[in-house]
Amino acid sequence: MRNQMLILSLGLVLVCVLGCGDSDSGKKEVARRAMSWRNLREISQAMYTYYKEHDDVQTPSLAILVKEGLLKPDNLISPMSGRGPLKTDENGVPTEPGDYVSVMLDDDKNIVVKKYIAP
Repeated sequence: MRNQMLILSLGLVLVCVLGCGDSDSGKKEVARRAMSWRNLREISQAMYTYYKEHDDVQTPSLAILVKEGLLKPDNLISPMSGRGPLKTDENGVPTEPGDYVSVMLDDDKNIVVKKYIAP
């Protein structure tokens, strides 16, 4: 999993170097994509941590990850969506849906977060 993250990180750097262009809108787009990638990586890491800490039980919901302190509510909003921060209760748990993610296990039982899906 660490090798995959290293490859993704190097790919992201390449996208930033080659794809930024001179325009401000191009730089903002690359920054939003980088934030989106970071959110997906953090969601994936939180899901893996939950999986290992709960005897290989998959995460029942992303709100559980926030409640257990494994994830911040802001990670559940895609920077590509243009939405503001999620409303949360007094414990910091989201009270409204975020931008959901498509999740699967690969052949080696690694958690793979594929993309944001608008609610």
